[in-house]
Amino acid sequence: MLVRLSDQESAELFAECPLPDDGTPLTTAVEPVVDSSRYFVLRVVDKETTKHAFIGLGFRERTDASGFTTGLDEYRKYLLRKKEAEAMKAEHEAQENGEEAGH
Repeated sequence: MLVRLSDQESAELFAECPLPDDGTPLTTAVEPVVDSSRYFVLRVVDKETTKHAFIGLGFRERTDASGFTTGLDEYRKYLLRKKEAEAMKAEHEAQENGEEAGH
């Protein structure tokens, strides 16, 4: 999953901020600014060189910032559900293998 920053008129890609999906905290990629709900710091990464930089992202409207935060929260929930589903699958497979071994 990525936060993509692109030119509003040309849609040309400016930068991408990869969001972790390996259990690493999301704040390693997107950090809210302490004293404002409308500003964030993004860790953008160049795909070709893997070099990274930190850039600021600000929203003029609080509702836009709220939508961005909601999107990040939904991604966090998705990762949690995915992790729970994988654990349930592993438990189910372990139970099936245990039952098959007893035959």
